[in-house]
Amino acid sequence: MMKSKRLKWTCLLVLMLLFAMTFMTIRTCAAGQTYQLGGDGWSMRLDTPGMDSKPYWHVHFYQKGAQKYCLRLDNLKPCDGYKSNPVPNSILKKARNTLGDKWGYGISKETINWGKNLLIAGAVLAVVVATICPFDGVAGDVAAWGLLLGAL
Repeated sequence: MMKSKRLKWTCLLVLMLLFAMTFMTIRTCAAGQTYQLGGDGWSMRLDTPGMDSKPYWHVHFYQKGAQKYCLRLDNLKPCDGYKSNPVPNSILKKARNTLGDKWGYGISKETINWGKNLLIAGAVLAVVVATICPFDGVAGDVAAWGLLLGAL
């Protein structure tokens, strides 16, 4: 008797949890900020990095509610497998004015220079360690010098 009562409560609890989880599910792919661009029903949705597993800012262009194009904002290349761009230049210009500094942000030159200097310093350290440590023989020296020359 006690076992069947416990089973009923467990089933009821599981059903309540499933019911609650069904209505508490959040769709992150539709959480981007939407902008109306005018001109024949064009609009765009700005998605932040990580919203739909993409690690970069990107924009989805819609015409009358149907998605027409996806554009990465770091390198201004298509995403989601699009090849051709059906978005008119006037709409792209409005999108660029709307987004401001997010349009074509990419990686700054200072960051690239800093990363390259760090790589060169690491390669020099590898050459020094390979010269001091005779454990790996010639292979370690060749690998370290190759890394240094590749970094330069």
